Amino acid sequence: MAHFSLILLCLCLSGIWTQLEAVHIEMFTANSNPTELEVSKGTNVTFLCSAHGDIKPQLSIRGHRSNMSIPTKEGDSISPNTATVKGKRTMLCNDTDVYICTASVNMKPGGSKNVSIFVTCAPELNTSFPTHNYYSTIEKKTLTLEFPVVVYPAPTAFELTQTSNTTGLEPVRDRKRREVPGRTVPADQYNAAFRYNEPPNGVIILQMHGLDAKDSGQYRLSVQNGIGGGLEINFSVTVNKKDDEDDDIDIHTIIGTVCGVIGALGVVVPATYCAVKKCRTKK
Repeated sequence: MAHFSLILLCLCLSGIWTQLEAVHIEMFTANSNPTELEVSKGTNVTFLCSAHGDIKPQLSIRGHRSNMSIPTKEGDSISPNTATVKGKRTMLCNDTDVYICTASVNMKPGGSKNVSIFVTCAPELNTSFPTHNYYSTIEKKTLTLEFPVVVYPAPTAFELTQTSNTTGLEPVRDRKRREVPGRTVPADQYNAAFRYNEPPNGVIILQMHGLDAKDSGQYRLSVQNGIGGGLEINFSVTVNKKDDEDDDIDIHTIIGTVCGVIGALGVVVPATYCAVKKCRTKK
């Protein structure tokens, strides 16, 4: 009976302690917006979070995708059991994220609220991933290239220009209307598309079709999403000539060798059998 009473007392105390640790986030905003916010790159965003509990809670703000913590300072509280923090950040292109304010009591999570922030910016190469500038392929094959970028909103305009090759190219005008050596690659000779992995991180996929030796050279892929000046990706391609004649000789040589071996075995086996048979006949 005493043992049961002790268990009951512990359960009651646990329930009371849980009630004492109850916490409620009253407000979480980014530039006074409680749900979502769209800003341009370089904008200063002010985060404000307030929570109330039976015990004064601790508050923290961080990005969900990036896990980046926003430095905060404690603000004025309206009551002893209310906590208020304020944080500021100058937003960069990679800061598109869901930001979460979490309240905790005695290191135990007690609740959270979130605000989505979208940072508009021109596309930028994602330096977290290695990007190659030199590619090679065999003529008449499709060459597929991928370029990781950080961008919001998604790019919708692509233009591919060959800026140099071994035979020389007529001048063309770049996006700033300056004359540069090169030629605009016809739209039916390439495909360019964009895919988000997790905004704002994504990848530009470029496919170049029907390449031959004259297509070896330097290229520039211009990418636009309507924000700023866009992005220019420079790279070089080497197209190696495929020697079909040598390939045919190799295949025919292999087939001929196999047939020759089979034919030789066909001659050797009967000849051996006949030789053995004659020996037996003589005996």
